[in-house]
Amino acid sequence: MFLERWENLSRLQLAHINDTLVQLLANSCPQLSELVVFNAATHDELMSKNSFDIHRNLIALPNMMAMRFTPKSLHYLLTKFPHLRVLDLNYPLYVDPNTRQQDIDFSFSTSLLKAVGPNNPRFPRYLRYLSIPFIPLTASGITGILSAFQSLSTLEVRLAAGSRPISSRRRLLSNVSKRVKEAMAGDQPLDSHRRPAELSVLWVWSDWTSASSTLGPVLDLFAHSRRLPRVYLPYVSGMVSQSELDSRLIVQYMQKEMPNVKIHRFEYNITDFYI
Repeated sequence: MFLERWENLSRLQLAHINDTLVQLLANSCPQLSELVVFNAATHDELMSKNSFDIHRNLIALPNMMAMRFTPKSLHYLLTKFPHLRVLDLNYPLYVDPNTRQQDIDFSFSTSLLKAVGPNNPRFPRYLRYLSIPFIPLTASGITGILSAFQSLSTLEVRLAAGSRPISSRRRLLSNVSKRVKEAMAGDQPLDSHRRPAELSVLWVWSDWTSASSTLGPVLDLFAHSRRLPRVYLPYVSGMVSQSELDSRLIVQYMQKEMPNVKIHRFEYNITDFYI
């Protein structure tokens, strides 16, 4: 990292991220195009628990406020690096215990849509790859991502539980639900030249409860797209793996409710990342 001038850095890999470091990068690395944040110990612990409840600290997070990675810094990463093409963020957010999931989603989606305006020359309009598997989002938060980043090709997210559908009717992906339309509109209407949400690849980390309430509305976002994304459902295998069991239930659910979507289960091996 220190072998070249900060203003010339284009690719960077870090083991930790926090609010102070994000501010430093935003002010010192205007050419940054690829940022990877990966910590093997944190990654191993989070994956082994296979649970990402925002109201529980599954790992020891710093007590000093400046050393935390908060939603404000996530917003900075997604709005202050004009040349950013790849953001691979394998790190959890610090979230206040009193914060509700829907508040996180609404704030995240609204801030992205406001930042995408023509008056923000630093917005990364050509982001192609975004991976945030440790930050649970509902359809509202994912809507903000798809609406803001029109060049996005690959998205990896973790689903948070939303409101359960009224009925389990078969989805034909022919119409966008009223709730999703409202989410896409937000506080700021989309420009008329923007195309419908499109992705080549969608990676979805989820347990059964979150998928049964959130996955349908997320896929509804692609109802008017020219093609549906390839959906990959990673799971952590093992002798008694809740992740693997949940993945089978999700596939069965999608085959029944969303027969037009092709989904692939993907066995995830943590040790592959230590080689």
